[in-house]
Amino acid sequence: MDSQLYGPVLLVCIYNKLGNIITHDYFYQMFSQYGEIVKVLIFEKAKVWKTFVEFTNVHSANAALINLNNHVVFEDGSKMNIFSSKLRHIKLQNYNLGGVNYEELKT
Repeated sequence: MDSQLYGPVLLVCIYNKLGNIITHDYFYQMFSQYGEIVKVLIFEKAKVWKTFVEFTNVHSANAALINLNNHVVFEDGSKMNIFSSKLRHIKLQNYNLGGVNYEELKT
């Protein structure tokens, strides 16, 4: 793979042709098979859904990127493209409904 991995945060773009509902739990279940998820932030909901997924380490982020990039997510052929983000961590603002901090949910 020729893309550079910057850190543990991935940018996920899902080309959602039919406007399917995509939840934080959907992203968590799909990506957690590659490592521990810290946070998920959905920041744009349109024909292209944009989401940041933060792992505890770069190795897990890399595994998810390799295995899930261009993965078809819906029967209509919608797929996701995954990019390495230059963000080191996802910062959730107070009461940000677009984000879930899974570390806080463990306590």
